[in-house]
Amino acid sequence: DPDRNRIWCSIFPPETPLDSNIDFAFMARQFHITGGNIKNIALGAAFLAAQNGNIINMSNIIRATKREYQKIGKLCTENEFADYIDLVK
Repeated sequence: DPDRNRIWCSIFPPETPLDSNIDFAFMARQFHITGGNIKNIALGAAFLAAQNGNIINMSNIIRATKREYQKIGKLCTENEFADYIDLVK
């Protein structure tokens, strides 16, 4: 979804320390969620990274997505999480 992809690509401020391997296209394609959910995931990922003294990476984003899914009552399926499913088990 182009709109979700645009949101993902602009959700973090430019000065945010991000891993270069974050797959925003995957996030936009796989997770049919609102901009508000994406904002919550981005914030959650930032907190997870900060707790470990790391830059934000795909693992942080996937784990934050799991938390957001739990909050909104959605299941974490292998179909959506694909290669990252082991991070949410």
